[in-house]
Amino acid sequence: MSEAVEICHSTSVKFADEADGSLDCSCNSERETEKKRNLTMKYGLKQRHMVQKRIRVEDWIDSQLKVLYGIEDPNDTYPCDPDLDELLNEKDEGARREKILELLKPCKQSEATIQGFVDELMEKMKELP
Repeated sequence: MSEAVEICHSTSVKFADEADGSLDCSCNSERETEKKRNLTMKYGLKQRHMVQKRIRVEDWIDSQLKVLYGIEDPNDTYPCDPDLDELLNEKDEGARREKILELLKPCKQSEATIQGFVDELMEKMKELP
């Protein structure tokens, strides 16, 4: 008498007479969970440098806004949230400056301090694509 053997990727082996008559492989669900893996995107060197540069600019903006608004607690946030993509999509430098200054209206710092931040931000944005 030959017995049907069911072998899965796991270490368990079932014989046909031990099962309920069907040869259903219980390791299918195990295989499905094994397939669900996190994948990371591989970027080329040039694209990685662009992403790193953008992250540095965004981190700089965050740190400078905390200084401008006098925020010391790392959990606190500032009242404006400049969107770098929106600023880069503006047609010219004048429109970018205007938008940044509009966002910084609630800031209580001196005009010279705000202007210094805007000037430095404009220089950093020129390096971004």
